[in-house]
Amino acid sequence: MRSLRFLNRFKSCLGAFVCATLIGCVPIDSTPDPPGGGNNTDPGYVGSAACLACHPGLSESHRHHGHAQALTAISGKSPEFPETMVGDGTPDPPPGLQWTDISWLVGGYSTSANFIDNDGFILTDEDSGQRVASSAGRIQAVNSTGFNVAAGSDFGGTPFAYDCFRCHATGAESFDDNGGRRQENRAGIGGTWAEPGVHCEACHGPGSAHVGSPQTVVLNVDSSVSACAECHARDVGSDAIEVIDGFIAAYQQASELKASPHSNFGCTVCHDPHVSSIQDRERGIRNGCTTCHVDSNMARHMDKVYVQGDYVEFMNCESCHMPFASRNNLSADASVTGGFGAKIGDVRTHVFKIDVESGHLDALLTQDGSRIALDENGRMSGITLDFVCLRCHNDQGNAFRLTDESAGGVAPGIHDF
Repeated sequence: MRSLRFLNRFKSCLGAFVCATLIGCVPIDSTPDPPGGGNNTDPGYVGSAACLACHPGLSESHRHHGHAQALTAISGKSPEFPETMVGDGTPDPPPGLQWTDISWLVGGYSTSANFIDNDGFILTDEDSGQRVASSAGRIQAVNSTGFNVAAGSDFGGTPFAYDCFRCHATGAESFDDNGGRRQENRAGIGGTWAEPGVHCEACHGPGSAHVGSPQTVVLNVDSSVSACAECHARDVGSDAIEVIDGFIAAYQQASELKASPHSNFGCTVCHDPHVSSIQDRERGIRNGCTTCHVDSNMARHMDKVYVQGDYVEFMNCESCHMPFASRNNLSADASVTGGFGAKIGDVRTHVFKIDVESGHLDALLTQDGSRIALDENGRMSGITLDFVCLRCHNDQGNAFRLTDESAGGVAPGIHDF
């Protein structure tokens, strides 16, 4: 028995060594040169089309990435997205409106969509104030309507501020910094951008000098978690993980990673930043879970397929360890969750660890309920069972029902079966 324990420990250490050696783990506090560093002095933005001439392969891959489709101009007709491998295509305009009523689309390509009206304001529901969102094009079914508002709703608007579009556009400048200009002179837009969407120069820096002398002018890129956190954290510079209405607030992947067992990883350990992990998973994910976790099993979920309406998911590690615990715009209604305490958002979490004792996220919140309570090392205890087990085991899909209590009884030893 002692020999077996030693062997298992050796294999675990070997997996960790392979992880650290072969995939090039990037410490979280690494600080490479910032975008546009090196000898790229006084640069200007040239646009992603200029990069295409010399980098056609990377440009084609990036075209299918959600970053490239983060903000799309609408010219009186449905937007034209690249063909999708996953998802159901282009969203419709909000109920009662036409594309001629919309100037810009935020997201919508494998993600939920928000809409900017012709005056430059984000469309909201007049009664609730929440952003009008479409679920069309998303990769998991959350409701049957496609919208979070009903036909006949009255629409209001909120400004498309710099803090909104700085992460949806390349070369964003605030209204205060650019001399008082607004994109296309639309009153609701709080500044301008060089190119809609998150393209090459958003991470590599302005490229005019590099294009003029590609052999001598170097474009450095900061691939640390801190760089990604500029957009993938709610409170930049803080490790806090915000919670809204019982869900982790969306786009805090960097904050979640810092609070996870993989806090020493950089984002690019797992992700190829030029390739979509949704549309081209084989190339988009550089290293999957089993690269390091060589001994892990599927905990009796091998070859299982989760079906909920039109949504089909072949179960894998991420199904449980990266469930949809975050919410950007939409969350599942009772027709999907069964109303038994299960919760499903629209963004996968990057916490990875599962809290096998806590049934609900409420148990992990700070006293004011606005954030996750972290331990003395800045770690989160894990994702709770309402997002993990009950996501599938709720009588609404093709899995048998579990309760909080029964899930808590099974979860601690699930990998020992």
